[in-house]
Amino acid sequence: MSSKKGYCKIKRIWSDSEEPAKELHRQYEVLEKLVQDIYEEECSEYMEMVEPQNKALFDEWTSDPAPINYYRTNLIERVGPIPELEIKEFKTPESGKKMKISWLKPDRDWSGVVHKKEAVPTGRIEIGKKYPPMMHWIPITQSIETKDQLRLTHMPFFENEKKDNELYEKFAGLFPDGIHGFAKNWKYINDYLLYKVMRQTLESGYTGNVDVLYYTFYRLWPNKFSQRQYSEIFPKLCARYAEKGFEWQSLEWWKAKNLMHPDNLKLSMFLEKAADHIQNPTCFACLEYLCPVHGLRLQIAPETPGGDIAEVYLPLPGNPTQSTVDCIDCWKMLDPEEILAELTPDDVEIQEHRVKIYLDRGKLVEMKISDGSMIGTLYTCDESGQSFCDFAHEALHGKTDDNDKIRTCRDAYKLIMGLAEYITDRRIQMGQSQPLRPYRDRFNTFRNIQLRNHQKALQKRANLEGKTLQKVKKEEEREFKRKHGRSFNENVLISSTKPYVPCRHEGTCKDDPDCSCQENGICTHLCKCDVNCPQRFPGCVCAPGACRNGRCPCFRANWECNPNTCKNCNCESIDGTSDEVICGNFPISRSVQKLLYVAPSKISGNGLFLMEDVEKDDFIVEYVGEKISESEVERRGAIYDEFKCSYIYGLETGGGIDAFKVGNVSRFANNNSVDPTLYAKTKIVNGEHRIGFYAVDALKAHTE
Repeated sequence: MSSKKGYCKIKRIWSDSEEPAKELHRQYEVLEKLVQDIYEEECSEYMEMVEPQNKALFDEWTSDPAPINYYRTNLIERVGPIPELEIKEFKTPESGKKMKISWLKPDRDWSGVVHKKEAVPTGRIEIGKKYPPMMHWIPITQSIETKDQLRLTHMPFFENEKKDNELYEKFAGLFPDGIHGFAKNWKYINDYLLYKVMRQTLESGYTGNVDVLYYTFYRLWPNKFSQRQYSEIFPKLCARYAEKGFEWQSLEWWKAKNLMHPDNLKLSMFLEKAADHIQNPTCFACLEYLCPVHGLRLQIAPETPGGDIAEVYLPLPGNPTQSTVDCIDCWKMLDPEEILAELTPDDVEIQEHRVKIYLDRGKLVEMKISDGSMIGTLYTCDESGQSFCDFAHEALHGKTDDNDKIRTCRDAYKLIMGLAEYITDRRIQMGQSQPLRPYRDRFNTFRNIQLRNHQKALQKRANLEGKTLQKVKKEEEREFKRKHGRSFNENVLISSTKPYVPCRHEGTCKDDPDCSCQENGICTHLCKCDVNCPQRFPGCVCAPGACRNGRCPCFRANWECNPNTCKNCNCESIDGTSDEVICGNFPISRSVQKLLYVAPSKISGNGLFLMEDVEKDDFIVEYVGEKISESEVERRGAIYDEFKCSYIYGLETGGGIDAFKVGNVSRFANNNSVDPTLYAKTKIVNGEHRIGFYAVDALKAHTE
């Protein structure tokens, strides 16, 4: 179905029918007339409804003296009556009603004569040198994911005197939902009117193509929403304006029916991730609570330290452990027969006056704090050897909330006794964490898998290009040396160009064909698979300070060291003491950048300068901004090309980082291909591809 200039073509969003364009156009023309008729009726009712409110506001502005019109009142008091400022009556063209209006004037009348001149003494400030202009931008510390902008909100202003119409054809093909402002709305519309018209149209029994329905609203009011936005807006409008109990699904039944639609799949995935986020609000990528950067994407907990099943001992009546506190409502006041019947200890446990029980950490996480989840969790971690009375008094210290059900030592004992579960030996074995295999075994297994995967990829490339395997290997070695400045090394081969998506299954990844790690063939510490999974990146065992050379597996693989996988290099410390050496391969994850400042550049505009001396290959700063998709890079790049200035830096995983609107000081680093002082390197940080700038050579302070 064709469209006029300023309008987009009809898009298939909800309908799967293959109707010809001529039939779709016929449905559009019929529906357009219906929507216009409904609008006229609803608009008339709306205007009658808001007329008293509009009249009250108008009277407030036009009353004499006007309580709001301070400018008009103060001006008359200073300079006297002004004919142009008098309230005059006029007849509205539509209704013919007489209304009053006051023409608010500044300090000049219609002929340009100044009413009154007032001389105000002012001081003069020397501004010094005029600095280069700077675009407005929002500072951030880490890149943020941004949705694709499918509709251009306005045509940017270009100083090269290019006409908007000349650029429309170029940009219109890049933005699927069109460009705002190139077509006029049919008549006035607001959210309430849109809700009434859409509801009446849906209730009229429309049976045609559902995409034509949304396209009709778009053609009538193109500056309100795009066709895609119209197809999503009705439930939101119902939430604001519909009566209580109204179900929008009864009218937009195709949305509830088409459960496999991409929008519905996205919603279900969002809700699933949101549930994980609510249960465990700690981000395991950057270890922050309610992380604003990763949002709901990386809220996948690793294995519970120590396993899901906690093995603890609970004292039995006659236990000789003495308490150091006076216990008034003590657990020893419980009926011994009741305790023995509940816990069923064997003869050995009865003689030792303690019984081994198992607590499920997963259930403790799901419990409310008022129901005793914190008491149970503390007991799983208690290794002090103190009496149960001492533990209970310590854990319950300061408990004064009326909602708390656990208040005394006896309550705490009954709680833990009730949480004890009968668990089979197999369940205990599965629920407890498995010991890590020796590092050398894990490293060799991981390396062999990567070598096999790399060999398969090279063979596939050789077959596609019609070359020998040996020739493809030599080409790869040359390309590797050109990009990384060092010889090819097969100790760790990681050349992933896809984002790392943590897996969520039990066992090893090779046993699950649907594992999200299969695409890259690598698991990270964020995955929930077995800790000894052959695909899991093993990290390093380097000595502190020895991770910035080719002998470190993490450094060779362009991964930053992580405390979850690297146990010896001291990468969990940020500031080393005088006698402590820290890891040198973790600056991006800890944001340990150099001191920098922005000043006028000799290359172009503003530039980025060092405030301290740096050594060769030192990390300077991370390039951060909006993380955008490949198609969004193309759209924004077309606009930036007209400005002849781009802040987009491409990623190996596709897409790029755009620091035009949000970023840090790294956005001021100018491109100098003749004598560069920095080079960029993509590093894997907590499973993400991130860009760091590093010093080409040793640099002095105040170097650009």
